[in-house]
Amino acid sequence: DEPSLVVVSGSGEIESVHRAGAADAAASLEASGVTVIRLGQRDFLVPGFIDCHVHASQWAYMGTGIDRPLMADDGFLAKYAFPAESALNAQTAGEVYRAAIDDMLRNGTTTALVWGSARLDASEEYVKAVVERGGPRSLIGKVSMDRHCPEGYVETTAQSLADTEAFVLRTKAAN
Repeated sequence: DEPSLVVVSGSGEIESVHRAGAADAAASLEASGVTVIRLGQRDFLVPGFIDCHVHASQWAYMGTGIDRPLMADDGFLAKYAFPAESALNAQTAGEVYRAAIDDMLRNGTTTALVWGSARLDASEEYVKAVVERGGPRSLIGKVSMDRHCPEGYVETTAQSLADTEAFVLRTKAAN
């Protein structure tokens, strides 16, 4: 087997992959002062996990209610999701989101597509927590709920659009 070289930037992005001439390319990088890490015969690289569907606001009760139908009057959404999500705000969401982020990082998740909640302030807490923790890389969305949810958690379409626009602008500013 011919050795290969993967060049990774200081920010963790793959810059190039060399298959042919990897030894010469590594020697050239070392000569220019770049740190080269050589893997042994029993070493290997493991990519980070990418989670494509995380409801961070539901993290605290993950694994519960799996015996219930999703949309029934006594189902998962009515019994678990809506009460927990509607209770999140700027004061309470940070603890839930930090636990979710810490668990994801501990388990090797490097990128996640994350849903916050329908509450703007609670969704912004995920952004704060992920920036504070330094990861995982997150694509974050504020949930829009203009139907099929209880009073007090439903939002008008106009309010949802306004809050979503504010969320996008504030998230871009935090990035």
